[in-house]
Amino acid sequence: MIIRNKSGSIFIFAMWTVLILTTFGIYIGYNARMRLSFVKRLETRDRLRALVEAGVHTLVNDVHMGSLKTTQFVFVKKDPDGGMTRDAEPGEYDELTYNYEVDTEDGPAYCKMTDEQGRLNVNTANHREIERILMSAGLEEERANELAYNIEDWRDEDNERPELNVINNEDLYYKMEGMKYSPKNKPFELVEELLLVKGMTPGIYKNIEQYVTVYGSGAVNINTCSRVVMSSLGLDKSLIDKIYIYKSGVRTHNREKGEQFSSSDDIIDELSSTVSLKKEEWDILEYFIEQGKITGQSNCFRVKSLARHSREHASLECVFHRDGTIMYWKENFKQFN
Repeated sequence: MIIRNKSGSIFIFAMWTVLILTTFGIYIGYNARMRLSFVKRLETRDRLRALVEAGVHTLVNDVHMGSLKTTQFVFVKKDPDGGMTRDAEPGEYDELTYNYEVDTEDGPAYCKMTDEQGRLNVNTANHREIERILMSAGLEEERANELAYNIEDWRDEDNERPELNVINNEDLYYKMEGMKYSPKNKPFELVEELLLVKGMTPGIYKNIEQYVTVYGSGAVNINTCSRVVMSSLGLDKSLIDKIYIYKSGVRTHNREKGEQFSSSDDIIDELSSTVSLKKEEWDILEYFIEQGKITGQSNCFRVKSLARHSREHASLECVFHRDGTIMYWKENFKQFN
């Protein structure tokens, strides 16, 4: 009887030992697999980061060296079903983009470059221009007028708000509305700062994001800007249509290539050689050129670079100057199931 009990105890002890060792082995194996998976993910991210950076630096170098021209940009229009872009006829596009693919040993990186100076600069735009761009997003004139004042308050140096009559104080104005901060009273450093402005909603921001910038001199490149941006400057539909006739390449019957204005000084002469300009249209273009509102050249560009490997997805967005200076840099990594 005693022998049986000893044998049973030994058996139970052995089973427990096996169970513990098995559990420990599973834990060690799981831990090793997790570590290996983590290392592989880091390696994948390093490769993807190298890919998207290769795309960005290639385009930065091409622009800096002058080997990329704005004539290589293509017409695209936002797809209302999902935010993707599709080919568009000249005169109907939302923006001009330059699409590029970089091939490396680890795979391709897909890049899209847009002209940042084809947008309205919210740091230099006047009240009416900001109001018009907001109205293009569907805002009523009264609300667009108030929000335009709020945007100006954010960037100006003073703390006064004369048009409010009673309050006449930006800090108090924000405090009375339950805001826990006051206007910055300095220029916008990022377009996303618009979301901090009183009255700005994610919906409004989404609708104007593609039309505004904080980079560049403030002069809008007439070669790459959209109808919305030209309208915000104060150009009427008739003149905009004539500009698009020129930009669409009707004169050369080459709608794929289109036409480009050589420089600010040549805009009126080149446009008038294609279409008939009224005296008031001639005068307004001359005024806009003299005031530095429109130009035929750009120095600031935005690149979005994308790469994917297995379930890992990497994207990189940056804004750079023609001289190679990087002004904005944002990386993003995602893992899909």
